[in-house]
Amino acid sequence: MQANTAVTRLRRGVQTFIMLLCLWAGWRLYLSVGHFLNNGPAVPGPAAVDGFLPIGGLMGLKLWLSTGIFDRVHPAAIVILSAAMLVSVLFKKGFCGWICPVGTLSEALWKTGGKIFGRHFKLNRSVDYWLRSVKYLLLAFFALTVLLMSTWTLAAFLNGPYWATADARMLLFFEHLSATAAVVLAGLVIGSLFYGNFWCRYFCPYGALLGLLGLLSPARITRDERACIHCGACVKNCPASIPIDKKKAIRTPECNGCLACVAGCPAPGALTVGFGKLPAGDAGKDRVFSRKAAFLYAVLLIAVFFGVVSAAMATGHWASGAPPAGYRALISLTRVFKK
Repeated sequence: MQANTAVTRLRRGVQTFIMLLCLWAGWRLYLSVGHFLNNGPAVPGPAAVDGFLPIGGLMGLKLWLSTGIFDRVHPAAIVILSAAMLVSVLFKKGFCGWICPVGTLSEALWKTGGKIFGRHFKLNRSVDYWLRSVKYLLLAFFALTVLLMSTWTLAAFLNGPYWATADARMLLFFEHLSATAAVVLAGLVIGSLFYGNFWCRYFCPYGALLGLLGLLSPARITRDERACIHCGACVKNCPASIPIDKKKAIRTPECNGCLACVAGCPAPGALTVGFGKLPAGDAGKDRVFSRKAAFLYAVLLIAVFFGVVSAAMATGHWASGAPPAGYRALISLTRVFKK
């Protein structure tokens, strides 16, 4: 099996697995909340949905690092955020390109739009630049808000009823979607059909954080001008619309580390992935990884992420410890949503 084919199949397999896991977790959450609202069968809430609570995870991470206290209500939020950050430091913004279900949906919509319209669209360079700044402004707002919170405030929030029912509130938000929220979601879906990774590229503060951390990564995607045939396949396959065919090395927070460019390159040796600095006058043959190491790169990325999650499960830092009594507040909350 050729390396590029193996990487493509592995990535699709991982993305499919994560999407199925999210669907399973969503169903389990629905049953779990139904137990408290409608006296249904008792079903433990799935910890995996905590991955959709990154702001709370950031708050929990700060509390843990500053006091050593690990959030017991939604611990998986800290675990998934930490795993995503570690993956980014090692393998660029690989969480977005391989694991994140929102990124998978966004990319699928973009590819679907390409098939419908027969082409991919790009915004004006100036408009694209200013829109991309939005996610960094959102990141700055959330990060500063959390950083300025006192330890006491963090502890009070993470042990309060609002955080205890955060997963259920998320479910109810989508069950009783407001007109404004529906319009915003519809706009994001339509935008994703026209422009690659519309939400991720312009509005996701989570991705902005991981992209900045990815700049620290020793991982490099490099292009050998001598082997490149200038076919444009790398640019066409890149969901982040990076002009790979005009660069010698990809050093940008926009790179998802998805390796779609490497996997789709028809010219042997034109695009390579590896660790370490690019030697002067060389395309990377003396780096730690060889030109055929894209598959190994992908395996290590996946191993790091799921290794962190597995370690958390083994040490009791995964399952939610939210008190059942806190869910009684959902009854009144549901009435608010239905009004």
